[in-house]
Amino acid sequence: MSNIDIRFKTGLMAWAMAVTVARAARYPNDFAEAHWLLDYRFGLIRRGLAGSIFTLLTSARILTPSAGTVAGVAFVVFAAFCVTLL
Repeated sequence: MSNIDIRFKTGLMAWAMAVTVARAARYPNDFAEAHWLLDYRFGLIRRGLAGSIFTLLTSARILTPSAGTVAGVAFVVFAAFCVTLL
Protein backbone atom coordinates (compact mmCIF):
# COMPACT_ATOMS: atom_id res chain seq x y z
CA MET A 1 0.00 0.00 0.00
CA SER A 2 1.18 3.44 -0.76
CA ASN A 3 1.56 6.20 1.78
CA ILE A 4 -1.33 8.15 0.22
CA ASP A 5 -3.71 5.20 0.66
CA ILE A 6 -2.84 4.92 4.33
CA ARG A 7 -3.34 8.64 4.92
CA PHE A 8 -6.63 8.61 3.00
CA LYS A 9 -7.98 5.67 5.01
CA THR A 10 -6.81 7.21 8.26
CA GLY A 11 -8.51 10.47 7.32
CA LEU A 12 -11.75 8.66 6.50
CA MET A 13 -11.60 6.85 9.82
CA ALA A 14 -10.97 10.08 11.74
CA TRP A 15 -13.82 11.83 9.88
CA ALA A 16 -16.25 8.97 10.63
CA MET A 17 -15.23 9.05 14.28
CA ALA A 18 -15.64 12.84 14.46
CA VAL A 19 -19.15 12.60 12.99
CA THR A 20 -20.08 9.82 15.41
CA VAL A 21 -18.71 11.76 18.39
CA ALA A 22 -20.59 14.89 17.30
CA ARG A 23 -23.84 12.90 17.24
CA ALA A 24 -23.21 11.02 20.49
CA ALA A 25 -21.69 13.66 22.80
CA ARG A 26 -24.24 15.03 25.26
CA TYR A 27 -24.63 15.48 28.99
CA PRO A 28 -25.65 12.39 30.96
CA ASN A 29 -29.36 12.23 31.77
CA ASP A 30 -30.70 11.63 35.29
CA PHE A 31 -30.81 7.86 34.80
CA ALA A 32 -27.14 7.75 33.78
CA GLU A 33 -26.13 10.01 36.68
CA ALA A 34 -27.93 7.69 39.10
CA HIS A 35 -25.93 4.75 37.76
CA TRP A 36 -22.68 6.66 38.31
CA LEU A 37 -23.65 7.19 41.95
CA LEU A 38 -24.54 3.56 42.72
CA ASP A 39 -21.84 1.62 44.50
CA TYR A 40 -21.36 -1.76 46.18
CA ARG A 41 -22.59 -0.69 49.62
CA PHE A 42 -25.95 -2.33 48.93
CA GLY A 43 -24.59 -5.59 47.56
CA LEU A 44 -23.53 -6.69 44.09
CA ILE A 45 -25.23 -4.36 41.63
CA ARG A 46 -24.85 -3.50 37.99
CA ARG A 47 -22.41 -0.65 37.29
CA GLY A 48 -21.29 -0.54 40.89
CA LEU A 49 -17.59 -0.28 40.03
CA ALA A 50 -17.91 3.25 38.60
CA GLY A 51 -19.85 4.35 41.66
CA SER A 52 -17.34 2.77 44.02
CA ILE A 53 -14.45 4.54 42.29
CA PHE A 54 -16.47 7.78 42.37
CA THR A 55 -17.13 7.27 46.09
CA LEU A 56 -13.41 6.73 46.78
CA LEU A 57 -12.52 9.91 44.89
CA THR A 58 -15.16 11.94 46.73
CA SER A 59 -14.11 10.59 50.13
CA ALA A 60 -10.50 11.52 49.33
CA ARG A 61 -11.75 15.06 48.53
CA ILE A 62 -10.51 14.80 44.93
CA LEU A 63 -14.04 15.24 43.52
CA THR A 64 -17.28 16.66 44.84
CA PRO A 65 -20.48 14.68 44.28
CA SER A 66 -22.51 16.83 41.88
CA ALA A 67 -24.16 16.55 38.49
CA GLY A 68 -21.39 18.64 36.94
CA THR A 69 -18.71 16.35 38.32
CA VAL A 70 -20.48 13.27 36.97
CA ALA A 71 -20.74 14.94 33.55
CA GLY A 72 -17.07 15.94 33.63
CA VAL A 73 -15.90 12.46 34.55
CA ALA A 74 -18.16 10.97 31.86
CA PHE A 75 -16.66 13.29 29.23
CA VAL A 76 -13.11 12.43 30.31
CA VAL A 77 -13.86 8.70 30.11
CA PHE A 78 -15.52 9.18 26.72
CA ALA A 79 -12.52 11.14 25.41
CA ALA A 80 -10.13 8.45 26.68
CA PHE A 81 -12.22 5.82 24.92
CA CYS A 82 -12.13 7.78 21.65
CA VAL A 83 -8.36 8.25 21.87
CA THR A 84 -7.97 4.53 22.54
CA LEU A 85 -10.02 3.69 19.46
CA LEU A 86 -7.95 5.97 17.25
